Amino acid sequence: MGEILYDLVIRPIFLLLEIVFKTAYSVCGDPGISIIAVSLTVNILILPLYLKSDALTAADRAIQKKMEPWIRHIRRTFKGDERFMILSEYYRQNDYQPYYVLRSSLSLLLQIPFFIAAYKFLSELQLLHGVPFLMIKDLGSPDAIIRAGGLSINLLPVLMTAINLVSSAIYTKGGPLREKIQTIALALVFLVLLYNSPSGLVFYWTLNNLFSLGKNAVMSAMEHAGPVRTKKKAEHGVDEHYGGIWLSSSLFISAFIGMVIPLSVIISSPLEFIKRGKYADPTLYVYSEAATAAGFFLIWSGVIFYLGTPFFRRIYAKACMCAAAAFFIDFMVFDRNFGVLFEDLKFSETFGYSPYEMILNLATLLFAVLILMILVKDHRRGVVLAMSILAVSSIAVSVYQTATTSVKVRRSENYWSSTYVAEKFDPVLRFSRTGKNVVLLVLDKAIGGYFPYIMGEKPEIEDEFSGFVFYPNTVSTSACTSQGIPALYGGYEYTAWAVNRRAEDTLKDKMNEALTVLPRLFSDAGYDSVICDIPYGNFKDDGDLSIYDDIGGCDSFWLTTGIYSGLLTEDELKATDPDRQVRNFFCYSLCRAVPLVMQKLMYDDGNYNALYPNRVTNSFANSYVVMKHLGELTSITDDGAGELIVMQNYMTHEPTFLDPPDYRLTSVTEHNSTEGRNMTIGGSTLLLDNDDRLKSYDSNVSAYLFVADWLKKLKEEGVYDNTRIIITADHGYAYGQMESLVMDDIGLDAEAVNPILLVKDFGSEGKLRQDDSFMTTADVPAMAMEGLIDYPVNPYTGALISSEQKTEGPLIINASTNGITGHHGEYTYDISDSRWYTVKDSIFSRENWEIYNDQ
Repeated sequence: MGEILYDLVIRPIFLLLEIVFKTAYSVCGDPGISIIAVSLTVNILILPLYLKSDALTAADRAIQKKMEPWIRHIRRTFKGDERFMILSEYYRQNDYQPYYVLRSSLSLLLQIPFFIAAYKFLSELQLLHGVPFLMIKDLGSPDAIIRAGGLSINLLPVLMTAINLVSSAIYTKGGPLREKIQTIALALVFLVLLYNSPSGLVFYWTLNNLFSLGKNAVMSAMEHAGPVRTKKKAEHGVDEHYGGIWLSSSLFISAFIGMVIPLSVIISSPLEFIKRGKYADPTLYVYSEAATAAGFFLIWSGVIFYLGTPFFRRIYAKACMCAAAAFFIDFMVFDRNFGVLFEDLKFSETFGYSPYEMILNLATLLFAVLILMILVKDHRRGVVLAMSILAVSSIAVSVYQTATTSVKVRRSENYWSSTYVAEKFDPVLRFSRTGKNVVLLVLDKAIGGYFPYIMGEKPEIEDEFSGFVFYPNTVSTSACTSQGIPALYGGYEYTAWAVNRRAEDTLKDKMNEALTVLPRLFSDAGYDSVICDIPYGNFKDDGDLSIYDDIGGCDSFWLTTGIYSGLLTEDELKATDPDRQVRNFFCYSLCRAVPLVMQKLMYDDGNYNALYPNRVTNSFANSYVVMKHLGELTSITDDGAGELIVMQNYMTHEPTFLDPPDYRLTSVTEHNSTEGRNMTIGGSTLLLDNDDRLKSYDSNVSAYLFVADWLKKLKEEGVYDNTRIIITADHGYAYGQMESLVMDDIGLDAEAVNPILLVKDFGSEGKLRQDDSFMTTADVPAMAMEGLIDYPVNPYTGALISSEQKTEGPLIINASTNGITGHHGEYTYDISDSRWYTVKDSIFSRENWEIYNDQ
């Protein structure tokens, strides 16, 4: 109940404070000035509410003063039921109800939610820590301005209270003693509450009190100057239909923003949004979003509407009606696909609209508003009915979809694994000291071009990669996981091109073949195998590991679904901040509903104007804890013929700011500046000049640091020399960081298909070296089996698995980012968002790339 009340009343104000502070800070770069901007904005916005509250209070005082003599007389003269009945009749004759006395407390009631929101926002604002402003040495701590020996006195709370008392004295002048006592007591309560609070918070509340003092002083001066003579204009009551227009429009907006749009995201890939803890069922987001939207568009919008004048209400009701229509049109008509929408609600492609699209959108909205204005003039009842039907329909459909999606989620393996938290790491990664082990570690979206720069920054870990060969000239067969991993695990028969040419079999069957080729062949050769976190089994987004159940000696596990989230440190767990996702869902909904000309500003490169956009995704944290503790997940045996370990990890898939030099996950990241981060080796520069590029690099560095720790353990345990290790990725990403890979004339940034490929063979020694041979991810299965399985034949097709196909002609690949299973057909991949390309010999030579048109 408390969370619902918070979403309804406090969260809307908290969002307002955060966005105003962030906007001001991005302009001035000074937290103190930003606090002033927040105070000014909030007080200006709520001034009409305070003025209306003051008017109600003044009216209440006047009528009480008028009735006071007769009330005293009635109370002196009559007793019991007779007194009650006479007083009730007297109140009725004066059109007064006893509960009207609460109207004098309306100003106080309005302050409470604003105080709670400001307290939560400013008391937790890390940006204030250690920052001086004017005579305040640290906005993140009590001011302690006055010091006498070992005693310190916080001056700002005292000043705040003094201003509050003066303001209250002016406000309650001429009022009853009860009001005077109430305001004095309230000022003292705020003194006690805020005395040891961060000075930034006290400074904000002091500014609010200064504003209140100024308002009360002006109002008092106007009152003493006498009534202003104005031409009296007849005030008519509000047509009852305008109240209906406001209510039905606001109810529809709340349902549309809080339920329809968030559900459209969750339903498209519900398992991607499963989170440890409260949001294990992602449909629970809908309830938080619905409450937040209701807080914005019903609760606070209702306060504004009902405290307004009749004229204002008519205008406000029409504005809400037009907003409802605009939101519906923007999302349902002008919504456009910007590629894959990741868990952090960031699109894989550049977000933005052309001038033509924005002009067309504005013209459409203006036309819709014109039609509505015509309709509302003579058909207000019909408008209310139509808007009410839309609102009720939206709510009904959303409730149904929420329920059905929740059932689907709760039946998934990922959901149940997310409800279980391990108390310790289970050593599932088995190594044999006597047999030969093969490790295939797939770091999802790990970019090959980063590796030399990482080694340049971290030369101390290079020794741990002894015996490894780095292949920079490596290409993946696609730019997304669902199309890239079949070839990586199954060989050239499962490139996206080959899969689409084999159109008589379903994608599900072809995917399952590719994912089980290696463990099945190793099992037939007498090896046991361990499969961890391999996606897209049965061509499902969450990956069905039951496809390995009939393979002898094969165990399969999900490690990155959050099972080990309980073993994150307190600081690491705090960094996941599930409340940030609730905030971003609401901001995402608003972003997709407002006119196109405003959407890019609200999208804010996927940060949605958050003050701390560097919070990590749950997916990153769950993958991070596995990589960090690879050593504890490892067990060593002194017998066995050998082991195949196939493991995929998604840490490198989730770009995240991490702090150098350790690149560890913390709740507060100090380093988020791109200044001076570009790196140059051998005349080639890696661009780290924006947040996306830098976060991607940070995630990759951290992953290799963890791999180095694991390799060190394998050496200490005596299983390094008898283990073949292949570290690769399913694809890269088009960040445009390497000039040699950007080919604008054919619309390709080959960084998207340049994955890492590191290989260490049995008994391999010596320093890490580089081999510029042309390699592809489809070479990996043959490399894994080389020398262990003679003449490896695909058990499903009978074809030989080898690396020879790349020498038979140019390799056909694609740069599609269409990775969600539901976006493809039953038999073939949909590559309509990209092109097919051919490449040979060297990915760094433009002459080796061509657009392949024979589709």
